[in-house]
Amino acid sequence: RQAPYVCKYVHSPEEIAQVHSPMDVATSKPVSQPVQHPPHPVHSPAVGEYSPTLASPEEMLFTFLSKHEDCFKCSLGSVYLWLQSEDIISLADLSDAVDDTDYVDSELTKNGLKKFKRGAFKIAVKDAAVAQA
Repeated sequence: RQAPYVCKYVHSPEEIAQVHSPMDVATSKPVSQPVQHPPHPVHSPAVGEYSPTLASPEEMLFTFLSKHEDCFKCSLGSVYLWLQSEDIISLADLSDAVDDTDYVDSELTKNGLKKFKRGAFKIAVKDAAVAQA
C-alpha cells in the first residue's frame, strides 16, 4: 500500500482562514461574517402536472398504459381504444380482466400484449390497482 499524501508546506492559521473564507473584493481581506445564501425554493407542482388524486379513471388507465408501453406490440392509442371497446375504462376493470387467464391469453395477446410480457404486465396491473384503491 502507498502512504497517504502529506502536504509538504506548512500553513499558518491566517493563511488557511484566508484561503477558506470569503474575501472582501475591495480590501482583499477575509470577511468576518458568514456568507448569506438565498433560501432554497419550495417545490410547488407545475401547472398541468399529473396528480393521481384529481385524475379521472380513464386518465389513470392511460397513464398506466403509457408507463408499460413496452408490453405491447402495437401503438398505445390502439390498445387504449380497444380496451375502451371492451368496457375496460379503469385500472380496477383491467385488474378484473387480467384475473381471467383465458382472457389474457386469447384477447389481450391477440390485441397487442406481448406473450413474454404477460406475467409482468399482470403483476404491474395488480400493483397499480391496489395502489390506486
